[in-house]
Amino acid sequence: MPEVLMWVPLGLSVVALVVAGLACWQARQARELATPTPEMQRLEAHLAGPEGGQLLAQLLSQAQAQEGRLRELEAAREQIRNQLRGAVQRVGLKRFNAEEGVGGNLSFALALLDARNHGMMITSMYSLQSCRVFLRGIVNGKAEMPLTEEEQEALGMALGG
Repeated sequence: MPEVLMWVPLGLSVVALVVAGLACWQARQARELATPTPEMQRLEAHLAGPEGGQLLAQLLSQAQAQEGRLRELEAAREQIRNQLRGAVQRVGLKRFNAEEGVGGNLSFALALLDARNHGMMITSMYSLQSCRVFLRGIVNGKAEMPLTEEEQEALGMALGG
């Protein structure tokens, strides 16, 4: 047991030396960080001069102007976002033959919807004798009137299904 006690002071001395070395290294790092760079010295000299206060006031004024402009841009962005909610964003188109014997898929059903799935269905039915165009309203992705198979398909395309 006395041999173990003899090594304790030696171990504590080694630990103290390591801690002292780390403290010296930390002090050196702190001194390097506290030393101003040439750029910092030039800035300090410029600000200490007679124009320093004017420069700071000008920079502050510019920063405030930029903040005001940023608020204006954010308000404009929100206004545009609100306007775009009503713009056509989803489209579905189905071409078909409305009458046998008439080729070329000259008839069509066109669904035009906004972000809320409100919009319209435009249907054109072409035949050799006439061409008829129908317009149906769409609210929340549902038609106000019954839809044909082709119109249902166009609406499904516009709704993403």
